[in-house]
Amino acid sequence: MSTMIILQGVSNAGKTTTLRKLAKLLIEEYPNYEIIEGTVEEYDFIIKIEANNKIIGIVSMGDDSGLINKLKLIYDKCGTIDLFYGASRTKGETVRIINNLAKDKNANTIWTSTYKNKQNSEKLNAIKAKELYELIDKLKLI
Repeated sequence: MSTMIILQGVSNAGKTTTLRKLAKLLIEEYPNYEIIEGTVEEYDFIIKIEANNKIIGIVSMGDDSGLINKLKLIYDKCGTIDLFYGASRTKGETVRIINNLAKDKNANTIWTSTYKNKQNSEKLNAIKAKELYELIDKLKLI
């Protein structure tokens, strides 16, 4: 069974920034990766990372518009994804899209959020990215 870890939050809550920091941590540990769309340096991105004979996929986009196409793109490119990190708004269409994907892929879904604080957002995004990274080991996901 695959696992989906979804970072949810309102617009500009740090979801993409946190996923970008997570991607950099993963790439450092597992250098066999392919950027499918965008870059991990700015804006939204899609990346496939091979780790211990498993596939990690990350889609940073969490908006309604185009999310289905981005998810289709990564699953078409990767086939099976053992561990998926994604972004979602807190309610509405993106939550429905993620729930439908999890059901379709028979995936266990873990919902989490960013830390909400304007003063220390960069530091808090880095802390959250490290927590998401550590879940791999703690839950024995790959």
